[in-house]
Amino acid sequence: METIKTIQALDRAIAILNCFSNENFSLTLNEISEMTNLNISTCRGLVKTLYFHGLLQYNEDNKKYKLGLYFLHKSSILLSKNSLYNYTIQKSVKNISDKYNLTSSFQLIENLNCYTIYSSSNNSKGYEIQVQENTFLPLLVTASGKLTLAYNASEEYLNNLSNNFFNKYTDKTIVSLDDLKKELKKIKSLKYSIEDQEYQLGVRGIAVPIFSKDNTKLLATISVTSFSEYLEKIKNEVIEDLVESAEMIKNSLVNNSI
Repeated sequence: METIKTIQALDRAIAILNCFSNENFSLTLNEISEMTNLNISTCRGLVKTLYFHGLLQYNEDNKKYKLGLYFLHKSSILLSKNSLYNYTIQKSVKNISDKYNLTSSFQLIENLNCYTIYSSSNNSKGYEIQVQENTFLPLLVTASGKLTLAYNASEEYLNNLSNNFFNKYTDKTIVSLDDLKKELKKIKSLKYSIEDQEYQLGVRGIAVPIFSKDNTKLLATISVTSFSEYLEKIKNEVIEDLVESAEMIKNSLVNNSI
């Protein structure tokens, strides 16, 4: 992936939008300023611009902003397009989940974002590990996240990673750039990625890439998550099925120009 020089004003505007969440549904200007570390004057100008274009709404009564209706319109476009291939994805993911009694998921990849849009869990054995839908996966400690880094992160991007990126979740978490680069090289050689208790002890994951028609762009991943010992026992069979499912999903994505 080529190194992209971003525009500061847009970076700041996106940072403002990223302040809003289920926990922070509406915010005052001062709260936004504090969360983004922007001075109040700069923050006010950006917020007003986002409001003007409908990306933010403003409540005169409580003096708070929230996300605008703009996003409902744009999300409806995305959901409509996704519906063209969701059947193939859901069928493939659920088949793996049911066959192996574990959690299987599908992630869309855009640049260095890895986003879970569908997950299927089978709890016929009484226990399950769930993967939340509509969430971004951390890149460093998940199988799909590491695939994203392996194929989409430039050498310059990796070399500029801050110490904060190497957040230690468990004793198995990769905490150095050298070790990360070795892991990414291994992933590209194997053409699949394994998460071995790096995010949570006792939990293992496997993910395979889904590429564009010419195999130059990483479009998505399909993955499984389960208890470490169980997944290790069935690893080879699971990888074989994941690769087969990835090819089916790839054809669906390509045919629908996603």
